[in-house]
Amino acid sequence: MANMLGISTTAYGDIERNKTELKISSVTEISRTLNERIVD
Repeated sequence: MANMLGISTTAYGDIERNKTELKISSVTEISRTLNERIVD
């Protein structure tokens, strides 16, 4: 997943562990990668 998003595995791990704030652009990219829609 980190590779697909163009970030390091450490950075992605920090996102998973809530050690870094997730940007909307990252959420959008993750949803595209997983072929999922973002729903409110």
